[in-house]
Amino acid sequence: MTKRIALLATIGAALLAVPRPAQASIILTVGAANGAPGDILDLSFSLGSDPTLNLSVTLAVLFNETNPAMGIFIDEISAIGGPTNGVLFAGTPVWTGTLGTYAIDGGAAWGDSDSGTIRVLYDLFSDDPNTCSACYVSSGFADAAFTVTAQTNAVPEPSYTVLLGLCACVSTVVRRRRKRAPGNSQYAAHGCPSD
Repeated sequence: MTKRIALLATIGAALLAVPRPAQASIILTVGAANGAPGDILDLSFSLGSDPTLNLSVTLAVLFNETNPAMGIFIDEISAIGGPTNGVLFAGTPVWTGTLGTYAIDGGAAWGDSDSGTIRVLYDLFSDDPNTCSACYVSSGFADAAFTVTAQTNAVPEPSYTVLLGLCACVSTVVRRRRKRAPGNSQYAAHGCPSD
């Protein structure tokens, strides 16, 4: 019986050490992203603050991906931690920005997509963690769904189309001027003597 109680106590302690889910006020949202194979896309986010505790992001990871071979996620938010000296202070407005980047594999096919969950892990502090050494309260996480889709742009860029049209017009004008010039035959344009 004592072994069972000790085992339950150990399991209970392990569960308490695991980061807790986000508090109701800390809400993470991530925007969908679309790009061509080989593109590197920014994943935008918004993160709400806690009303009483300061928050610092420690890690962002993807899990439950439907197509992990489609690309690679690179965490950028954990290097920032928060909008002000690495901290999202209690009661501040929603923090928005770039959560990280997603590099779509160059071999991805049109219409391929990867979706799943982005988990942002954070630490909560009772005071500014930059100025106090004993204000850590707990850790937690916030989850949000994400989707990245590979698309191709079948329509050429407008600047490319304009450039092609301009080249066609210039070459037509040059050709007409050469034909109209006095003494120019088709041979004279190539340096050959005329009849």
